[in-house]
Amino acid sequence: MSGKTRYETAVQIANKLPLQETSIVVSGENYPDALSIGPYAAMNGIPILLTQANTLPSPTAAQVKKYSHTFVIGGTGAVSENVRKQLPGPDRISGKNRYETSANVSKQLFSAGIDSAFVSTGSNFADALTGSVLAGLYVEPIVLTTPNTLHPAAKELFVEEQVLWYTIIGGKGAVSLDVEDEIWSLIQ
Repeated sequence: MSGKTRYETAVQIANKLPLQETSIVVSGENYPDALSIGPYAAMNGIPILLTQANTLPSPTAAQVKKYSHTFVIGGTGAVSENVRKQLPGPDRISGKNRYETSANVSKQLFSAGIDSAFVSTGSNFADALTGSVLAGLYVEPIVLTTPNTLHPAAKELFVEEQVLWYTIIGGKGAVSLDVEDEIWSLIQ
């Protein structure tokens, strides 16, 4: 499956999924918000469509007409209010940065509670991207953190939800032993 652009390719993939009431729209210009929503989309068979920050590409604009509800993931720097207003039934999930957005996706969409989570760096895409389907299979969120310290938004989420089990995706350069030690301290 392919298109002339990433926006067309996302539409091609969306058309292979059973039609849902909901779609997800994220930035096609940067990756973190897509990583955070990936497991939820995989669990529920919801398509992830891409947009530019200030312009809704025509392939995405045509595709979103098939849905009655849209989750917009990311702040106005990633998906502007102008773009959000063009989407059907839009609900935005965001934070001050990629880490808060990641924690907020987990809080709002994994509403049955989180007792386990995947943890990955928010500084690069590869580990969280490849782990997102596995996280979806396990019905767990991927929570992004900074490489050398557990991001405060992630820590707050883990404490509030009383998370007990973690899977760290990536090597020590992606998620350091210091982050692992901080996670261990939360469950002892």
